[in-house]
Amino acid sequence: MKRRLSLATACLLLFLLSACQSKTVTETHWAAAKKEGGLEDYVKEQAENIDMEALKQEAQEGDLEQQFKATALLCALEYRQDLADTSTPSLSRFRFSYLVGSQYAARFLSRVNTDSEAFWGSMGGAFSPYDCYLPIFAAAKELDGPTLVNLLAGDPPGKTQFKEAIDQWVEQNPGKLVTIGEDLTKAGYFDKWAISRWSSTFLHPATNSYRIQADTVEDAFGYVAYLRDVMLPPLVEQNGTGSLVKPSEITGEDYFSSPVMITVTNDSLTLQEPSDSGLPETIELEGKTVAAFYYNPGVGEFDDYLPSLQLMGGFLLALPKEEAPATPTEADYYLVLTAHFERGDYYKGANGKDTGIQQVNSLTSVDLYDAATGAFLRHLGSLRELAPDTVYASYDDTSLQYPVPTKSDVLLHMYHNINDPDAYISLVDNSPVNGSTVEPGQPVQFGGWEITYRSARIVSEFEYGMYVFSADEGKQCVLADLTVTNRGLDSDTFLPVVYYPNEDPVLYVTDSGRENRYDCVDVMLYSPCLNNRTVEPGSSKEGELVFQIPDSLAQSSEPLYIAVTMGSQVVYYPLG
Repeated sequence: MKRRLSLATACLLLFLLSACQSKTVTETHWAAAKKEGGLEDYVKEQAENIDMEALKQEAQEGDLEQQFKATALLCALEYRQDLADTSTPSLSRFRFSYLVGSQYAARFLSRVNTDSEAFWGSMGGAFSPYDCYLPIFAAAKELDGPTLVNLLAGDPPGKTQFKEAIDQWVEQNPGKLVTIGEDLTKAGYFDKWAISRWSSTFLHPATNSYRIQADTVEDAFGYVAYLRDVMLPPLVEQNGTGSLVKPSEITGEDYFSSPVMITVTNDSLTLQEPSDSGLPETIELEGKTVAAFYYNPGVGEFDDYLPSLQLMGGFLLALPKEEAPATPTEADYYLVLTAHFERGDYYKGANGKDTGIQQVNSLTSVDLYDAATGAFLRHLGSLRELAPDTVYASYDDTSLQYPVPTKSDVLLHMYHNINDPDAYISLVDNSPVNGSTVEPGQPVQFGGWEITYRSARIVSEFEYGMYVFSADEGKQCVLADLTVTNRGLDSDTFLPVVYYPNEDPVLYVTDSGRENRYDCVDVMLYSPCLNNRTVEPGSSKEGELVFQIPDSLAQSSEPLYIAVTMGSQVVYYPLG
């Protein structure tokens, strides 16, 4: 009896050993991940110990259940290995290319179309928190509308998480709207979408430049045409134009204000080098169509860079329909904005200290080209594009914040007045080279203001009518003689009480080292004072600005300067 028991025990041990030995790599890691309580955390911790080649083989040759598990592990592993590689910039899960996992993910998900019963049965081994779904969907770059509809119709374990993975795929791949929109619409997928969700997905803020992607320029045009002709009309009919259309700050006319930018990944424009010779005196606009592109020639100069080429879809949607081409071949002109990025200041936190988030600004050239030939036709001017004033980020963020692209109404006004540059002179940057010194009497332009400094006098006191104005103790008054001209389209106030640094110029006196700053003071009852003066468009006012400087500086031989600044731009006039 004892002998038989020993023999039975040995057979059982042999059976268990054989079972363990026959367990696949996929099953081994899947069981371990389930025990650890999550696939993502397990792969993150065990990435170095997982055999990717074995997973590839089992994702290729195993039954459908094993394909599901191996594909989920494979896609999660590929992404984690990239994150661990410090030589490459970290990309979000859906922006990652998945050179290995994409083919396995797309093939597995497509099985829902050919063998739905087996497909849904293969996911019986999924476990909470059901984080196995997201890696597969992130890697599956090419899903069509029928596949998505069939995936939405299933009832897998963790159905909520499965549906959320589909939602993320749709929201992170807005450029696929042209191929999936009709099927999802018919299936009722978009029925409960608020217009805010529509805007954030398909008409997203332009600062997230990689969200909407198209392989070619033609595909990018197709995306905008689909929005204009198919998706937007029912949205507007149902919700009105509220968040999509607003009055232009320039003309007061309503325009489509969503800044839609489409990244072109595998195509470019062929454009001739700008030249001053052989240019047409007049640009014909009647009966012509135009599209706008944003071009970044400095790709790779920054760690977190903007794409090389983007179609400015918001501009196309804002155009009158007769001026908006539906395809590249329908375009007569290309309006090309060429960015020239420069690093700016670091954002400050609530404690007033610099964060690790740095501004990137641009002096962006706006040029017109013949769409068919690429011939250069006209330089319209340069636009000063600035990073957002404020950002919301974590304390350890070290990202770069790129400029907000020029609004469509600005480009529309410039294009429609291309033969009359004075009509948009206030919109372009005509300031001298940043930090340069200009001679008294030479006008400088900042925004809509043309400012001309002529001369100054330094006095301890001065009279005006019945009043005598005296400098504070230990100081002298600098009275600077200026002319200011409003080149803008509306009346404006020079040196207002409440000013905006990127929109209003500021003047101050500084020393030769440019280290000390002496701001102007608003001298009440002194009518020549230009502070807070309203000037009508096209009109000029002559007057003075009053500054106070220390006696020691006034009595020294050190050169003094009048600084004219707006935002990060500054030029200097010698006091004389």
